[in-house]
Amino acid sequence: MKVGKIPAGMDPIDAKKKVGSFLKLVQNDSKPNKCILCGQPKTSFCNSHSVFKGYH
Repeated sequence: MKVGKIPAGMDPIDAKKKVGSFLKLVQNDSKPNKCILCGQPKTSFCNSHSVFKGYH
């Protein structure tokens, strides 16, 4: 199956729902359980941390 192609016989709406559910699962699993800077239990960076990105 090519990316972006829906297999014959599959409902396009169901296919989009399955892809959306999968992407949501992947995003939730990729988030850390604790702050990667201080180790406190968080879903992302603590609000007290700023990450310098440099000048562009």
